[in-house]
Amino acid sequence: MQLITHPMDNYQAQSHELAEWLQSIQNAQTTDSLWNALSQTLQMVLGCKKTAVYLKNLTTATVTCPYANGLTDHMRDVFAETMRSYAAVNPDLVFSPVVVSDVHQIPDEQLIKRTLIEEMIDAYMLIFFTTFDSWGMVALLGDNATLFSPNEVNTGQAIVELAVANLKNQQMQQKLAAARVRELRRNEITQTLNQAFDLPTILQSICRIATELIYADGGVLGLVVDNQIMIFYPYNVPAKMNLRPAMRGRGVAWQIVESAQPVLLTDYGTHPQAQIKWVKNDIKAFLGVPIIGNDECLGAICLFDTSPERQFTREEMDLIESVGRQAGMAIQNSRMLAEVEQRASALANSLSRQEELDKLKNQFIHAVSHELRTPLGIIYGHAELLESGDLGELTLVQQNSVQIVLRRIRMLTDMVEDLTALMAAETQEFRRDFINPLQLVYSMLAEYRMQAEDLDLTLQAELAESLPWLHGDLTHLRRVFDNLFSNAFKYTPAGGSVTLRMFVEGEKIIIEVADTGEGIEAQHLPRIFERFYQVTDEQYRPRRKGTGLGLALVKEIVEAHRGEVYVESELGVGTTFRIELPGHVNPEGEGVTKGQLV
Repeated sequence: MQLITHPMDNYQAQSHELAEWLQSIQNAQTTDSLWNALSQTLQMVLGCKKTAVYLKNLTTATVTCPYANGLTDHMRDVFAETMRSYAAVNPDLVFSPVVVSDVHQIPDEQLIKRTLIEEMIDAYMLIFFTTFDSWGMVALLGDNATLFSPNEVNTGQAIVELAVANLKNQQMQQKLAAARVRELRRNEITQTLNQAFDLPTILQSICRIATELIYADGGVLGLVVDNQIMIFYPYNVPAKMNLRPAMRGRGVAWQIVESAQPVLLTDYGTHPQAQIKWVKNDIKAFLGVPIIGNDECLGAICLFDTSPERQFTREEMDLIESVGRQAGMAIQNSRMLAEVEQRASALANSLSRQEELDKLKNQFIHAVSHELRTPLGIIYGHAELLESGDLGELTLVQQNSVQIVLRRIRMLTDMVEDLTALMAAETQEFRRDFINPLQLVYSMLAEYRMQAEDLDLTLQAELAESLPWLHGDLTHLRRVFDNLFSNAFKYTPAGGSVTLRMFVEGEKIIIEVADTGEGIEAQHLPRIFERFYQVTDEQYRPRRKGTGLGLALVKEIVEAHRGEVYVESELGVGTTFRIELPGHVNPEGEGVTKGQLV
């Protein structure tokens, strides 16, 4: 007589095989391989014949069966409905395992009984779990009414929990990957705004990037013209939709513009302003956001999806709203650029080609600087107000976003100031005064020492006892020192030192700012004073965030003062910037000494 044993009875004999299956659950790289490993392990350990996995999306409430082993289509549908019924009974979705050891004991009025008997299922167990965005259920079915003892239930739960841990890890990796993609898309928008100057190209690119950013089927960007007509820039829109300009008040896009509020729809056709041609093309999920520029609604970005199961989320809406704000800036900048070009063309008739180019450039820089200062100040003020919490407590994600905005505004403000100074240096529009160089340096050293202490750096000053006068613009010379010290502080690690030296060589005043920082590779040194040039690492990424204008500004200010600037650097040792400026005799005195400053 052959002894028939239950799989749990010879668990020790199968421990090696079990360990391998459990390892396969932990090592699964995809959800398909994970569910397969889970199914095989449960069947081997618990002796069940059939398994299935169900997921209910917590946002859309849709139930799917991503994996089933041995179940007919009808059986899969029956357990999907069972899952829905459990969710309806307990909205909190907190359940202990459900065990039915003998399906014949199920009341006759429950439809599941007949299906189970027809498919020769004697017992089943349901194990529930939750992930970041779903509620799940694992169904285990067997043809043995003695299955699923309390120990087996606990074992089944432990195995499912192991699989869920892997699933959550995969979901987290997917979220991180999606976040990286979103960041790349945002960067692509920024690059598009920086590189494309004609408005249609900019708007078509923004529509495409916004659509791809949240994986929508397609979208349109509507731009208001003359406050009465909206023209559209589509991406991946069916040709038979035949988009035409829309008069004011017609369609969801105009509602978004007039209300300056986003619209999020699960079924586009239910909206009172839904367009028939959109409905006929099976548009289901719909997301529309306003395009805001200078507190004016300039248009709308409308994205859609044709899948009944696809629903846009609030997170995606917030993301596209940020794209809408970027689009608003692009439109305003494009229009401002067009105005500048129109004004410049009026001057071109009376200027030579070189004068024309110079004035166009200077006019552009001046216009941009002037037009950006006020809105940047307003944006900065409101961002600081948000950060302070006076308008309401922010979540951690919101705080991070506000801090990013503040950093970007500071960068833009610095860039505007640098551009203005560059223009002044190039045209030599400086004040020319006699400047006491020692007094200039001493007036700044206290501030630099505070910065150095905050960064755990040592600041040393080696100044000659006597120096001739400088002749130039005090404000711009201070900027030279500020930029050089800013660079030194930025690239010198804690514990390092920065040294300022001032002495005389012949008729020149020599200024050196030396640090013990990272150093600069020789290949970068010939271009380090070029506008917008930034030193990159092996992956061609900027080593530090900046505008790329600081050293260019140093060079142009120094040269505008009839001086020269040089750089020496060694990787891992440090960098020294050397400035040579002509010394002058003040009509009121021969020179300056340290004693005169006491």
